[in-house]
Amino acid sequence: MSPITSLNGLRREPHVAVCVDKTRAYGRGILMGLADYLETVRRWSLYIDFHSEGQLSPRWLRRWRGDGILAYVREPELIRRLSRSGIPTVETYGLIDVGGLPRVGIDDFAVGRMAGEHFLERRFRHFAYTGFGDSWSDEQRYQGFVRVVGAQQCSRFNYPRHPPTPAEWERYQARLGEWLQGLPQPVGVMAFTDPHAVRVLDACRRGGLAVPERIAVIGVDNDEEMCRLSDPPLSSVVNNSRKIGFEAARRLDQLMTGQLAAANAPALVIPPLHVVTRRSTDILAIEDALVAQALAIINRRVFDPIGVLEVARALRTSRKTLYRHFEEALGRTPHDEILRLRLQRTKVLLSETTLGLDEIARSSGFGNASNLSHVFKKNVGLTPGEYRGGVQPR
Repeated sequence: MSPITSLNGLRREPHVAVCVDKTRAYGRGILMGLADYLETVRRWSLYIDFHSEGQLSPRWLRRWRGDGILAYVREPELIRRLSRSGIPTVETYGLIDVGGLPRVGIDDFAVGRMAGEHFLERRFRHFAYTGFGDSWSDEQRYQGFVRVVGAQQCSRFNYPRHPPTPAEWERYQARLGEWLQGLPQPVGVMAFTDPHAVRVLDACRRGGLAVPERIAVIGVDNDEEMCRLSDPPLSSVVNNSRKIGFEAARRLDQLMTGQLAAANAPALVIPPLHVVTRRSTDILAIEDALVAQALAIINRRVFDPIGVLEVARALRTSRKTLYRHFEEALGRTPHDEILRLRLQRTKVLLSETTLGLDEIARSSGFGNASNLSHVFKKNVGLTPGEYRGGVQPR
């Protein structure tokens, strides 16, 4: 029976199993790309497992009578079972090398390279990478990272993927913290994923390591809720998972309709889009101790009613000396830095919330809506309302 004909010879919708992890931004992007394909190209009858962990049981495969599978795979034995099943399958993650199984997924090497370039743009000279050390995609991201920053300048720490008990979690967080303490600083640290980057931020807090002044951290996938809720908000490489979902659906369609044979379906890898910069890397690597300490104070208190004089007093130095050090190290003044961070937060709140101007002004350090509007217009070229409405500056 052809995959798109029924027993009576009439065309029917292909029956496709979709196995993704919807709890992650990557899985949600895959589903959006699949939806794009189904809305614009061809309709399928779908069985969707929203909580797949990369494991399809032998019993499940024996009982599945559908025409195709979109899934991410984490076990070599599963690859062999899928290949033997004869069911057209496209793998969508790349956690392990899937061999001859058709794959559409992340260009992990390019992900690592993009993270490395992000740190080089910020003048870092010391680098580190942490993942799990147990997957093909992890190794590819590491290799892309060190291709840019240099293997000799990059330390590496492998963390167990699933610490089985709270006690082991605590032990490995302590080991991660010891590793971070021993790194030359300031250092740019790439984590394999956003959740793992959050572990790094936790270890930094436990050890009193200022982020991003001493350790800057970048994750992967831009899981927006996780990145924005982390402390500080996490910078992340944005994978084009929506395009991956669309292209994976296209590839599976070609396999199911006989336009393409699995043996002739080379892996298709989609490069990342860009880095979303948040506070965890929003800094230039500074070796001037006075400037580094000032930046740490500014980052902690920038949304309070604080000025340059208060920062200078906290460091027991003069305003003039602080200005001179900033100009030499950064090419801008401490006042410029305070204003930059406040405007950056204002833009985020205008774009991503429905808060009123008074509340935005108070939470961004501007005090009131009138002051915010004046400063915003002067520096951005738009009123806050125009910016929120998507008007482009001239």
